[in-house]
Amino acid sequence: MVVALGGRLLGMIASGLRSKFQPYAVACVQAILEKFKEKKTNVVTALRDAIDAIYPSTNLEAIMEDMLAAFDNKNPSIKAESAIFL
Repeated sequence: MVVALGGRLLGMIASGLRSKFQPYAVACVQAILEKFKEKKTNVVTALRDAIDAIYPSTNLEAIMEDMLAAFDNKNPSIKAESAIFL
């Protein structure tokens, strides 16, 4: 429940700050990609919304290494959610 609430708050902050959120975007994307291993649907939904809200403040080149690491992860949930994000 705390992770879901944190994801929602992170999404709201990213939406509110827009381009000013850019310095924090890469670190947040990395943390969200790692949290995609959660099995609870409410947590995954909140994380999806958060990463979608964060993406406009960054670009694919900045998060490319994190995305490649997520695709190399052995957890299938992380791979699937990363593919859905792209």
